[in-house]
Amino acid sequence: MIALRRDLSPLMVYGLLQACAPAPSPPPATPAGASQRPAPATQSQGALQLDPDGRAALATLERLNMVTACEEVSPGLLRLRLGSGWDRAGAEYHLSHVYNGYASHIETGRPVALELWQGDGKIGEYTADGLLIGPEFATPR
Repeated sequence: MIALRRDLSPLMVYGLLQACAPAPSPPPATPAGASQRPAPATQSQGALQLDPDGRAALATLERLNMVTACEEVSPGLLRLRLGSGWDRAGAEYHLSHVYNGYASHIETGRPVALELWQGDGKIGEYTADGLLIGPEFATPR
């Protein structure tokens, strides 16, 4: 049992207790030649050319089950399979980051689109014009 002096402030007591705590263990060593970068959060992100904001946005959409799969159909065209968590209002912000992160890696002048698929059909797309949903945007590119 530790006897504490009454004239010590709570902050001083906290500091003393922290000083007595065991040191954290070092991280495990990385084998020679192994990458120190973390693996992509999802398999769908692995081969995609996205900037860090785009990767984070896609990971968020997948974590929220708004997007369950992502495939690059051709340069400039990503096909996103929507999940049960799809929410148009909540997804628009993240889709803009995925779009910008992907477009930054596509040849200048080439059109860029994110096709949104639900079930067996396309329900819309995200382009430079924003989120476009409805029958007039249901035709695959």
